[in-house]
Amino acid sequence: MRFYHRFLITFLLISFNSTAVKFKYQKEPVIKEFVFGDTKIVRSTHFKKSAPLGEHKILIYYKGELQASYKGLSFDFIASDKTNSTFVALSNSYIPPVAALVFSSKGALENVIYHRKLSHNYCYESMVDKQWVHKSDPGIEFIYDKIDDFEYIKNITFINCHGERVSLE
Repeated sequence: MRFYHRFLITFLLISFNSTAVKFKYQKEPVIKEFVFGDTKIVRSTHFKKSAPLGEHKILIYYKGELQASYKGLSFDFIASDKTNSTFVALSNSYIPPVAALVFSSKGALENVIYHRKLSHNYCYESMVDKQWVHKSDPGIEFIYDKIDDFEYIKNITFINCHGERVSLE
């Protein structure tokens, strides 16, 4: 019986140490800034013991003034339209579970698409990753149309993880 207990304890210790998800906690948040003309978008992620999945935040500044602060949102890729007034941000991460954001330079969220509502096929899925966008360069494009003298964004396209150019829904 002792052999069984020793074996069980050894097996559990080895399996927990080799398969457990290990988070690297950070003293300071990881901050990345993206500047498009007068608009600055700041993405902040902070992994700490009180928030092991990370505290995610997006800050939107226009002409140096804070326009919006969104907790629980993040992205991997971002692009702006030709006037730097509309932005699209895409994510292959499931933490947080937002797949795409469309927002204005003044911070107004125009569209939020969650991974669970996404109709695109994933190339890879895990508990923390949902790869649906090309992993290095999704080639985000804004498609325009015109009515009289008014030009507007008709569609936003990108390259998915299968290498196909698709429309953002």
